[in-house]
Amino acid sequence: MPTFEGPASGKLLYLGECMHRILLADSDPATRDLLCLRLRQYEMTYAPTAARALALAHQKRPRLAICEYVQSDMCGLELLKRLKTVLPDLPLITIAPYDSLWIRARVRIAGAYAYFPKPLRIDVLRCLIQRLLGPGSDGGVDAQVSSSADQALISQAKSFIDEHYAEPLSRAGLCSCLGISKRTFNRKFRAVEGVSFRDYLLHVRLTKALELLSTGQYPVTEVAQMVGFSDLPRFDKVFKRAAGSPPSAYRNLTLADAFLGRRLGCNRASTALPGRIAIKRQVLRQNY
Repeated sequence: MPTFEGPASGKLLYLGECMHRILLADSDPATRDLLCLRLRQYEMTYAPTAARALALAHQKRPRLAICEYVQSDMCGLELLKRLKTVLPDLPLITIAPYDSLWIRARVRIAGAYAYFPKPLRIDVLRCLIQRLLGPGSDGGVDAQVSSSADQALISQAKSFIDEHYAEPLSRAGLCSCLGISKRTFNRKFRAVEGVSFRDYLLHVRLTKALELLSTGQYPVTEVAQMVGFSDLPRFDKVFKRAAGSPPSAYRNLTLADAFLGRRLGCNRASTALPGRIAIKRQVLRQNY
């Protein structure tokens, strides 16, 4: 049965005996009510703000946390990082207001185990939580999804990708280097990382492209080549699909924001991507 940490009451109301405690950091009452209804076998501790979520993480020591990407008082990525500092083994699930490969990449880098855009696929989310917090679970992700040998293997693969992302990389070539079949590699990589090899490689390349474009020192064509895209139209397409804006527009906005920051005496210029909707612009501005 759920418990609620509401802004009006200011205290925790216990409604029944539960298996495990889940921290829900989300200011949306509709999301709270939905999750508490569908996850009533767990103890749901609700925090309407990021600051309250961090305080409850210290006090209640939850077994799992579900965090909204957009927080009213703190960057959503910063909340993930701070929760990992408080409880390093805490599985984190992020809820986003819309589906974006870019957000997916950022929350994974920040330590999130899973990502769910709205509208929520509540049955999939519930199955995942049951897998993580089922009977006999210690709440840790590693014990549930992969062995230490798999972790070491995928860590080696990620290190190779991180060092050679600018080169032509193929799954077959990487598997040959690791001495493993493509099918086994695909299964192990997704089990450990939660995403496919192709998505992880794309995340690394797009993140690096963002850094290079933010400097304003390189033209888009050169940035595409520097991060491993030999086909400029494909780079434009992938970047726009992930970020909601072509790389040239992002670079121009970065330069304009940097100029404005100097004129206003700001220490750090905003480097947001111009999103298709207002909330997207807000979300990206608080993270870049």
